[in-house]
Amino acid sequence: MSEFPRRIRPLDTLLASQIAAGEVVERPASVLKELLENSLDAGAKTIRIELEHGGVSLLRVQDDGVGILREDLPLALAPQATSKIYSQDELIHVSTLGFRGEALASIASVSRLSLSSRAAQAEQAYCIEGENNKEAAPCAHPPGTSVEVRDLFYNVPVRRKFLRSERTEFEHALERVRHLALSLPDISITLLHNGRQVLAVRSGSGAVTQRLASVCGRAFVQQALKVDFSATDLHLHGWLLPAKDARPLANQQYFYLNGRAVRDRLVLHAVRQAYGDSIPVGRHPAYVLYLHMPPEQVDVNVHPAKQEVRFRDVRLLHDFLHRALHTALGEDDRAPFSSNRVAEAPESYQYLPQPAAPQSKAGRTLGAAAGRYLVFDEGEHGLWLIDLIAVRARQVARSLRTGLEDGQARSLPLLLPVPLRLDASETQTLLSRHALLCDLGFVLEDLGSQWVVRHIPAALRQVAPEDLIKAVLATAHEPEVLIGALASCAQALPERAEWEGLIAEAMQMPTGVARLLSAPDLAELLK
Repeated sequence: MSEFPRRIRPLDTLLASQIAAGEVVERPASVLKELLENSLDAGAKTIRIELEHGGVSLLRVQDDGVGILREDLPLALAPQATSKIYSQDELIHVSTLGFRGEALASIASVSRLSLSSRAAQAEQAYCIEGENNKEAAPCAHPPGTSVEVRDLFYNVPVRRKFLRSERTEFEHALERVRHLALSLPDISITLLHNGRQVLAVRSGSGAVTQRLASVCGRAFVQQALKVDFSATDLHLHGWLLPAKDARPLANQQYFYLNGRAVRDRLVLHAVRQAYGDSIPVGRHPAYVLYLHMPPEQVDVNVHPAKQEVRFRDVRLLHDFLHRALHTALGEDDRAPFSSNRVAEAPESYQYLPQPAAPQSKAGRTLGAAAGRYLVFDEGEHGLWLIDLIAVRARQVARSLRTGLEDGQARSLPLLLPVPLRLDASETQTLLSRHALLCDLGFVLEDLGSQWVVRHIPAALRQVAPEDLIKAVLATAHEPEVLIGALASCAQALPERAEWEGLIAEAMQMPTGVARLLSAPDLAELLK
């Protein structure tokens, strides 16, 4: 440290923009989000997105919106300059997706950005470079705007070093486009990656159903329950899956507030409360929900990326969401997951330390309960409640993990190849995970017109191949996450001949699969 205090000076404009970029620009997907919001605020009805190398080398967004006037092009790249709000009153009642006036300036400070636009009714288009935002030059461009971002973080090598693989960055960008596709069914969207079309959705009749199938899968469309509920000035509509169709990962939860994609803890809690105890441990609800409420009842200006919001009346909103979803689910889907209920408070159960494995003849099995739990009398340790399916899932995960680590995954050939019906987005996802799936014991073949499954991992022999592929398509590509999703598909109750081995194994597993029963009365629990 210097002996004398350093003088206080205003930050250099470029340095200030790069610091601001740290709040707005995390990866190509966050750049894409900002550009897409600008296109929507400009009234675009058709958007074309082009990515190269996950969006790191190139990210281009072209729209047919109202465009930008020639004299406003330099201001479009200036910090704290926007056409979306002019007063504090407009900020309070903000209805546009973007409004801070920082995005383009921040993006331009960490990339090679060019902006081309032809304003509505203008005879000539103009373009401007991010490095020289003083003069706009004539160019050829249809009505609308194109923003081209090249070499993201080329001048901030530390930030670039923290970007993930091309596949990971593209998955994040694709998820942004999926959010947009579900948000506004009257917008046509085309996405290309490395010159290949990955997603194309059109507006018009049947657009909503098509988008749900493209983003969430055909099974979601077939199984989802409709939500349509209003109270005073709140309105919620959309779809959610019944409890029996809950998913192994929380990666299909889309919530929109006045057209803006948000992820809020209050919403997550209200959804969980609506399901009650009908979803088993380790499974997650899936939904696409749209909430409309007066803009003045919510503050969207609490997070630089506008992904978090603050509600004025938290209790009222929570009760509204809970009641709406509770009504949509109906009595059958709010029933407990288990067919029997233990008439004790959850606090009467204790997670135990790991005792020594029981001797094979020391205890006795009292019976099975609720279709998945085994009650085992182990002498001085008391009565154990063992989740057989959880134990089996952990066995499967261990088998898959071992095969992946030692390169000797065991495969089971199928009697007949199983054909897969995949859309363009699902095909891209499968391609991105093909190598990992092969290492886990899958054998998949591309026949040109469709993919087929020829082998599956031996540890998953009791699971339908179609269900395994659904889990793969709905899961992040990281190996450990994918293994967990595949293992959760093993929901079949083990045969009685396997019970003794599973009991011994459960006692040595981490807590969560075996619990000590403190209540003496098991009449309603045992079968």
